[in-house]
Formats: sequence, C-alpha cells, structure tokens
Amino acid sequence: AHLMGTTAIVGGGATGGGVLHHLVQEYLDRLQTEPEDTPDLTIDLFEARGQYGIGGPYNTEPPVFRLNQPAGNMSIDRHNPGAFTAWFNEWLHNRPLSEVAKARSLYNQKAQEGLTESQIALHYPTEYILARRWRENDFLPRSFYGSYLRAEYAKTVALAEAVNQEVGRQALRIVQHNALVRKLEPGTDHALALEGQETGEYQQPFRIEADAAIIATGHLKNEFLAEHRDNPDYLDTPMTIAMVKERLTNLTDVSRPIIIAGTSQSMLDALAAIDAVGYQGKIIAVSPHAVEPWPNDPEKEAFPRTDYPLQHVGAASMMAIAAQHHGNIASAEEALRQSMVKEMHSPEAIKAGPGHVLATLRAQQAVWKDACSHCPGLYERFTSLIDELAGNSTFKERFDLYQRYKEEGRLEIRAGRINSAASSLPNGFEVGITDPVTGKQETILARKLINGASMLRTPYFIDQKTGHAHSPDAVVESALQNGLIAPDTVHKILNPSGPYADGTVASLARLMVACGAFPIPETPSKKRQKRR
Repeated sequence: AHLMGTTAIVGGGATGGGVLHHLVQEYLDRLQTEPEDTPDLTIDLFEARGQYGIGGPYNTEPPVFRLNQPAGNMSIDRHNPGAFTAWFNEWLHNRPLSEVAKARSLYNQKAQEGLTESQIALHYPTEYILARRWRENDFLPRSFYGSYLRAEYAKTVALAEAVNQEVGRQALRIVQHNALVRKLEPGTDHALALEGQETGEYQQPFRIEADAAIIATGHLKNEFLAEHRDNPDYLDTPMTIAMVKERLTNLTDVSRPIIIAGTSQSMLDALAAIDAVGYQGKIIAVSPHAVEPWPNDPEKEAFPRTDYPLQHVGAASMMAIAAQHHGNIASAEEALRQSMVKEMHSPEAIKAGPGHVLATLRAQQAVWKDACSHCPGLYERFTSLIDELAGNSTFKERFDLYQRYKEEGRLEIRAGRINSAASSLPNGFEVGITDPVTGKQETILARKLINGASMLRTPYFIDQKTGHAHSPDAVVESALQNGLIAPDTVHKILNPSGPYADGTVASLARLMVACGAFPIPETPSKKRQKRR
C-alpha cells in the first residue's frame, strides 16, 4: 500500500500556478531518486474563477499594459531562466511573414497619422505586437505573459498525467476545484480543513482536509480610498482597459486635473491608459516621496558599475543636507530626494544607464552613513529611497511618454500625502493633500481620481493598537484567527526592519515554498487516505 499526502493550493492564478509547477518538479525529483519510498501525492487546486494559471494582472487585455520587469526575469522555472523569452520567440517566429509585414505597415501608417504607441496598442493590439522588434529583455505585454503562464500550467498538468502513465498508478493527482475557499482551520489528526463553496452551476458547500496548505490568493486591496470604488470618477489598480475606456474616453472637461495617487509603476500604467484613450488635460501625480521613474536599459546595465562618477550626490552634498536640515528629517529627505532624482535623470546617467548610479550608491553605503551622521534617521531614509528608485525602472517608450507629459506641462509630480477625498462635487473630488515637509494642507479640485496605491503590501495588516493581525481576504483572516499563520515570524523573515511584511499574499506563498512548507507527508491519516 502506498502512503498518500494531500496539499491544497488556494488560488489558481500566477502564484498558484507557479507553486504548482515547483511542487510537481520537487515531487518528480524525489520520485526519481526514491521511487519506492515516495508516497503518492494529491494536489487540490482551488480557483473561484475557474481560469487556471494566469491570474488577474495577466489577462487577455490589449497590450497597453506591459510587465514591470524585463522578460528575462520572468520565467517561473528556476532551472530555465530563459523559458519565457524562449516561449515568446517561438510564438513570434511561427507567425507568417506576410502577417508580420502587414502589421508593420499598419503600425508605421498609424504612427505617421499621429497615433501614439499606447493608442496603437489599444486599437490595433495584434498588429502592435507583431510589428514590434522585441528583444530578450524588453518589458513585454502582460497579456503575453498570461498566455505563457497558461501554457506552463497546461504542461505541468500534462507532465503529472505522463508520470502516472509511466508508473502505472495515480501517483501524482492534480484536482481542480472551481470553488471559493472561505475558511482554513485545524482538521482531524493534525490536518488542515478547508471550507467554502463551489462556484459552478450547483454552488455546493464543501469541506476538504489536507496535510499542507499554501495560500496564493494574490494581490489584495487596502482600505485607502476604498469608499469611492463605485464612483464613476474613480479608478484604482489593477486597472482594466475596459474600465479606463468607460471612465475616461471622451472626457472633454479638462478644467480640473486628473489626480493620480502614486508616482511609481501604477502611475506609469495610468499614464499609458490615459494616453491611449486620448485625454488631453492636466495630471497631478502625488506620493509621499515623489520618487520618479528612470529608463531601464538592460544592455547598458548588464554589468553594473560601482564606481560611477556621481554628479549631484556626494559625501559633501550629503553632509551639507544633513547639517542644513538636521532638525527636520522630512525636509532633509526631500532635499536628498531631489538630488537623487537629479542624479538619476542627468544626461550622463541616462547615457551610461541609471542602474550604475544605484549600484554605486549601494556600494558606498559606509561613506553615506558617515555623511548622514549629523541628521538622525536620514541614512535610513536614504537607503529606502535607493530601494524605491530601484523599483521604479521602466522601458524607453513609457519613460519617453512620462518625460513628454512633463515637458508639455501636462504632468506635475508632487510630494504629498493624500489625507482625504470628498466626492461632494457633482463630478469629481475635493482632494486634500498635506505637504510632507511643511505640513501645509491644500485642497485640489479633481475631475478624476486614480488610486495607484490601492494594493495591500502584506497578506494582512497589524492593528497598531491591539497588535493583532487581520486580513481583508477571508481565507487569510481565517488562518490568522486559527493560529495557522504566525504574523510575527513571517514579518521578521520578510522585512526585519519594518512594521509590515514586505510583500503580498503571493510573496507569502513564495516564502512557504522557499522554506519547504509544502512537505510530502509520510504518515497522513487513514481517514484522509479513504477520501481518495
């Protein structure tokens, strides 16, 4: 008799599919090395939408939205880091030459007619993709990454079926459940119990037990401006082109600006969507640090320099900032931010690749620590700004769009905290902003409000008054309340220096994989063996 284990993966999107891929690979490695001692394994995969492998951000939308990482970084197979680019190149090379030629002709024609890159992507998505000469480290369309994830998921399922045929039994079962899990609690004999409801035709309740569970329910939304989500003048991330078209197309009232909360990747997506639908008014992007994007060029930065000749950020300038603002950490940070953005956007940095600036700043941390010593807390803000800048790289076309909007006076980047947004206007919002340096408050009348800071950066939040952890996701909340997730432990592992875990539920799932939290159990209960 073969021992049997069960692992439940809650969420069948990009993270759930990636976890499934690695779990199957780990199982096969063990099966090959210990064929007689490896127990059978059942993987229960729960996905409420019934669409497995891709997840919300990587759907079939027009290619206006692109990945925020070079394609070479996006393989889900750690043993084959070039898998995604190889898949894309194979798809591209299988297109008929006549189809590619027609696409390039149309693309050039529309560009000559004055359509922007984002507008061509919106209105002529297939031709846009075929016309571009993509490189290995380009930021490819998200929809194509979704197709890749779907293909990888299908390969994983097929691999499991092939293994079963080879060994002559159901050694590795992948069971898909079109269902929503609402509860995760202790079960019988040290098992975990999952409860919820099917989302198919019959919508029957279910209760299934497993030896291990991985929560991969994706990005959650926080409570920031959540009360406006049904307002037609409000959008938040992850945006869809359908929603952007519905709420921004033919918007002729440009007397009041669109306000974007956030100046990072979500702002860039919002700019692309705004550009795609042809909005011509002013845009104000607001964030506490107002960190601006920089152009990523993998070819220039393949080997980051740590001795880049800095033009604007040096020990002397750092010491001057520390001395001048030592009594006001907020104003010192703002002065430092301006210097760092100026450094990243200097002609010298753009020519060499701004990544060399970041590499040099990281390599000289001891110098900066001494330079900041006269202003307590400034060094920590400095290292935080480096991390923010590092996560704000984008591809050339998107950076050019952002630069063009700024040069035309259509985009203003502002440091501030949005502390209120009243929808008392007939159309739009009264947005209250506080200057992080002076504390001065200002109210801006906005026609539309786009919240690029709507995503919860942790699988849960910790109530600072009670110290208790809570989550807006039902299954995570249930796991927390039943003691199945230890917030302090996860928080310390993911972000030892901050009050919150630095990652989403997806990061938690990756952490569980990295820590081996999906063991193939040796002695599951007889009761659960009988279930199968």
